[in-house]
Amino acid sequence: MKYVVIAIAVIIVFLLLLILANDLYGKITVVDSVKRTACMSLVSSGCASPNSISIDNFDADGNGIIDGEDDLQDLCDNYFGTSGNVEDCKAICECETQSISPPPPPGE
Repeated sequence: MKYVVIAIAVIIVFLLLLILANDLYGKITVVDSVKRTACMSLVSSGCASPNSISIDNFDADGNGIIDGEDDLQDLCDNYFGTSGNVEDCKAICECETQSISPPPPPGE
């Protein structure tokens, strides 16, 4: 009887860890998806300012409200630890390597 109780306890702990891991993976996936979309917008804008890239469907600033105040810099600060540093946020989006240069003049 003692071994049955231990086995059941081990199974319950395993299931709880599995649920926790799945929930964490889901959150990471959402954050990465939001980051990817926002970074594409930043790169398309010529890597201007992460503060100018609005995030519509995610609470990036962590105030519990999805609103017009959520932007890429908030996402960088709250989920990637940039502490308000604009250049670090741009680096997360790889703006140095992906910035869009203007097309060459005709005839060149």
